[in-house]
Amino acid sequence: KIDTIILGADVTHTQKDSKVGVKSLAAVVGSVDENFGLFGGSMRSQERDQEIVDGMADMFRERLRAFHKKQNRVPTKILYYRDGVDNGQYYAVRKDEISKIRVGYQKFCREIDLSEHPDPQITCVVVTKRHRTRFYPKTPPSSNPNCIQGTCVDSGVTHPNYFDFFLQSHNPGPGTTKPTYYIAIENGMGFTATELQDFTNMLCYTYVRTTSPVGYAPPAYYADRLCDRARCYFANFLRDLDEDKSKKKSMTEAQIKEETTRLWERRFAEENQGNTHGPWHEKLNDTMFWM
Repeated sequence: KIDTIILGADVTHTQKDSKVGVKSLAAVVGSVDENFGLFGGSMRSQERDQEIVDGMADMFRERLRAFHKKQNRVPTKILYYRDGVDNGQYYAVRKDEISKIRVGYQKFCREIDLSEHPDPQITCVVVTKRHRTRFYPKTPPSSNPNCIQGTCVDSGVTHPNYFDFFLQSHNPGPGTTKPTYYIAIENGMGFTATELQDFTNMLCYTYVRTTSPVGYAPPAYYADRLCDRARCYFANFLRDLDEDKSKKKSMTEAQIKEETTRLWERRFAEENQGNTHGPWHEKLNDTMFWM
């Protein structure tokens, strides 16, 4: 049986002109099968514009419960793909999120009365899509000037001391290719460069919506999709905030924030109907409904 769980995480933020008090949404997905094709998801709201995932420990425990339910064991290895952080936040991800993963792991082991368990081996890979690096073949074919899918670059334009690489796992249209930048900020599982590059590339063939490879690691992709789906649940709520403009004219910014936060939390509770995993019915917890 598989002893590895793959996680993906992302955070979606409100627009700069959004109402005061509107929250950011954080999502964590986790694999439950031996083929890394089926993922479950959890979501929490957190302070506006905060990138570091606050509820990582609790959401990871939910992902462990789903894994344990399916596999009847606790994973000892955790491969974590983190989307959406820049290089100034790597330390915060290691300090806060990876630490919370360890806390969630220990709490879950106590929850199931597992007295003897090793510390999990955690490898954390940050996935970056927003960059300006491009690669082109020296002698491109006339039909498609892109590099072939599976092209990996880990020298020359990468950091001499870090565990990082560029991977073009997909086959885009002519002239539109953009590789994804990966950097391993923790490698407790002991991947070599070739092993992590090959595994990440193969993982890109498992995306559930297509039989073709996608442009970046599906766990990060799934977390991004779950964030988008969750944000849609609050679209009507955000529009409703504009209805009583006369009342808001007489309120201070602090009062508006307090009122919006109160309404937001009430709406979140209404949507999830008591389900702690997120603003959806508990019958959807074991499905990839957001896809």
